[in-house]
Amino acid sequence: MVPYDLEVPDYSGMAFGLSGVVLTSRQSESFATANPDSLLESVLPHPPVVTRTFNASETLTSFVEAYSGAGQGMRQITFSVAVRDAETRQAVFSTQDRLSSFSG
Repeated sequence: MVPYDLEVPDYSGMAFGLSGVVLTSRQSESFATANPDSLLESVLPHPPVVTRTFNASETLTSFVEAYSGAGQGMRQITFSVAVRDAETRQAVFSTQDRLSSFSG
């Protein structure tokens, strides 16, 4: 047994918040996943990976949740993702995705 204090934020009181970012790639299938998360299995094509170094031929998938506090109404959110070369810091890929969310 390992005791651990876990603090879970109360997102209902925040105007806006984001969860942590989860990354996956086809490479993750080469690693054993001890306790697969059934919720992530429904939104990601492969198990999450902790590695942050990928080769140019890999396809990455990211997952993040956005939280809007109660009474905030309709909100437009633009997610921007950039993959950068570790040495030059130049973007080798970037994309944006715009979503609408509603919190009543």
